[in-house]
Amino acid sequence: MNGNEINRRQMIKVSSMAALSNIILPALVSGKSHVFKVNKPAIHIPTSDEDICYMSALDMSVLIRTKKISVRELMQAHLRQINRVNPKVHAIITLVPEEQLMAQALDHVLFRSVVLVTGRNCMAVHFQ
Repeated sequence: MNGNEINRRQMIKVSSMAALSNIILPALVSGKSHVFKVNKPAIHIPTSDEDICYMSALDMSVLIRTKKISVRELMQAHLRQINRVNPKVHAIITLVPEEQLMAQALDHVLFRSVVLVTGRNCMAVHFQ
């Protein structure tokens, strides 16, 4: 091979750069970024627990972020689904009751607010 010949790797690299520049250059010249926007279809707002439980995590996060569904509603739907399905499949060994989870979350929030107010870490306070 002399210095003027091009190998396969170099050819792929050059053609890839050419293709990429054809995509990027119009956006750079016009100053608009509409070339890069992807129109996603609207996310279906769930109407049942089953709809919620079979959504993708990405769709769930979008619904939470846009306040179409609350985290609590999402969790309750999954807990109801577990209660419906688990007797058949026995996938969950220990299920913590929702009331206990909420009490633990409240303890955590109250503890964090004590830490924030006092500015120092202290012993956990348990409210009964």
